Amino acid sequence: MSILIKNTTVLTQDKNRRILKNTDVLVSENIISKIGKFNEKAEFVIDGRDKILMPGFVNTHTHAAMSLFKGFGDDMELNEWLEKKIWPAEAKLTPEYTYFGSLLSIAEMIKTGTTAFNDMYFFMESVSDAAKKACMRVIVCDAVIDFFDEKKAEITKNRTLKLLTYVTGLNDSLIRAATGSHAIYTCSPESIISQKRIADKNKILMHMHVSETQKEVNDCIKKNKMRPVEYLEKLGVLGENVVFAHACYLSKKEIDIVKKHNVKIAHCPVSNMKLATGGVIDWSYMRSKNVCVSLATDGHSSNNNLDMFKEMKMAALLQKHARMDATVMPAQDTLDMATLGGAQALGINAGRIAVGALADIILLDKKDISLVPQNDIVSNIVYSANGSCVDTTIINGSIVMQNRKLTTLDEDKIKEKCIDIAMTLCTD
Repeated sequence: MSILIKNTTVLTQDKNRRILKNTDVLVSENIISKIGKFNEKAEFVIDGRDKILMPGFVNTHTHAAMSLFKGFGDDMELNEWLEKKIWPAEAKLTPEYTYFGSLLSIAEMIKTGTTAFNDMYFFMESVSDAAKKACMRVIVCDAVIDFFDEKKAEITKNRTLKLLTYVTGLNDSLIRAATGSHAIYTCSPESIISQKRIADKNKILMHMHVSETQKEVNDCIKKNKMRPVEYLEKLGVLGENVVFAHACYLSKKEIDIVKKHNVKIAHCPVSNMKLATGGVIDWSYMRSKNVCVSLATDGHSSNNNLDMFKEMKMAALLQKHARMDATVMPAQDTLDMATLGGAQALGINAGRIAVGALADIILLDKKDISLVPQNDIVSNIVYSANGSCVDTTIINGSIVMQNRKLTTLDEDKIKEKCIDIAMTLCTD
């Protein structure tokens, strides 16, 4: 399939962060093949005069099926929230519930401009099926939790291997598998090492929560006489294929270790603030060391939406507020995290509008009130806009939303089904 977007404004996110006016972009199959002014025929032609064309967002840490728990147990202390609300509800999850909860999240992501996401949860075959149905780009991993039990460790290892086989069998370039040790406090060292070996052997990512809370750090120091990243380095599980979610409490020494091993960071500002974890990533030091920092929403239960526009604004504001410095994390750097940083973290040839890059593209409505006037387009996108300004979403060269209408999913049916499921799950 070919798509021609005519006479549009292009945020290239290239090396010079150029913004091109009155420009044409041609998509051939799943690749951006031409950028400039030209006369080409295409199967689909989009008038881009009132649009802003930019790379789609890459959400590097999610739990998609938690859309079913949206608004369930808000404003509670973390442990009470988990023990009294989330864990009992999760115990009722089924593959079918996970499938529809994932579809609901994917629909929301497509409608708010996300073209790829990195998901860790349960029943990940169902998440894979949902992504395939939607033509969505995803990396899936099982939330490996063994609570230091050898039998559970073996079960979770087999579950990971089963998921890898399932994803391979789908034979879909949009769906990739990863390994997923939940955290150092829920996984034995043997299990974490096993997951990393599987990741290395299969040349896939390893995804885990790291240093989300001060308690996690304190407990690790008490138990292992070292901080979490130091502990993981000692286990020999760090590498360029590792993604750390949160990383709120990394010391400068730990950040140096992260850089040494080229580990990627998935920053989740809204989730961290909503759960009152207290930590703020040391973004300035990470940037000075050229650490790959990406942006993520986490799940609905600790965020309540998957809108990366809102995540960008909160990321920038959190840094400015915490550091008492209005110049920290400017708009362009924040946009880079949500596009280029995410693509780099997940190993996707995207995050920029360039010839040869994957056609993961979104078109914004230039006349949306949040984008008017356009004194600074990047500033508007980070500080003013929200997901409702996304008009068209293209993933891998396929139009999955146009004129805010989903083309691969029945939105009304998904919403109705999830309302029914939530009534079953979210009862005390």
